[in-house]
Amino acid sequence: MLCTEIKEKGKYDMKKVLKRLTGIVLSAAIALGAFTVNTYEVRAAEVINGNQEYRIKISDGKAQSFTFSTPSDAMTIVETAVEGRDQYSPLKAVLTVDYRNYYSDSIYPGDGKRYSAWFVFKPGQTATLTYSPFFNDEELDVVFKVYFKDPGNLEKESNNYASNATKIKLNKTYNGAVCDTDSDVDWYVFKAPSTGKYKFSAVNTQTSGYSFAKVEGFKSKTKKDDRFEATLSAGSGWAKSKTIKLKKGKKYYIKFSNASYGDNIPVQLRVKKVK
Repeated sequence: MLCTEIKEKGKYDMKKVLKRLTGIVLSAAIALGAFTVNTYEVRAAEVINGNQEYRIKISDGKAQSFTFSTPSDAMTIVETAVEGRDQYSPLKAVLTVDYRNYYSDSIYPGDGKRYSAWFVFKPGQTATLTYSPFFNDEELDVVFKVYFKDPGNLEKESNNYASNATKIKLNKTYNGAVCDTDSDVDWYVFKAPSTGKYKFSAVNTQTSGYSFAKVEGFKSKTKKDDRFEATLSAGSGWAKSKTIKLKKGKKYYIKFSNASYGDNIPVQLRVKKVK
């Protein structure tokens, strides 16, 4: 009897073990299924042109990638729209330059046109724009365009060091962008055309939100000047330096840095002579 009871109990325990194992396997299968929802096949990248509209269809879980060469003397912005309103899953857009992600967004049908920030890249780099579906069985109609825009007097990348500073002149407005993604630092240099007094002004051109960047003046490539220092917050308007006296031929440096986390801050800079 004792052996029979042990055998019966063994059968009962084995049933429990098998039942438990079955539950674990099913749970793992469900988890694996949920995980593979986001897997997709990437097609070979296609070369595209700036300022040209493209229409594509995303289907069968296949991402599509497009490459372009970053322009000189122009800012870059990505425009994307997903047509239709009956789908509920988003399209993922990612812009990469030199293995660094500068822009990532989830775009739903019905969102209308969505835009990245303006970027100023070193010319001639290969940028990759990738669109991928969230679900494998979704079919999405996508319209996109990569804009190249010359705002005039654009910063010259790479101006990340004082020795490579973008040269500026009197009474002109210069445009640039300070990007947190790559810890961007932008330098400008002004060479006084004559002895006199000058004032420098800088602004964050965003008027809403909480973005900011820092601007600083330098008497030389390494010597900071407290007469021009400000945090450029969105909507705060132009920050102006104190009057700075320069002899003819003397160089004055301006540095933009410390963009707010995850932001790409469009900035402007100008200098004028005062009496």
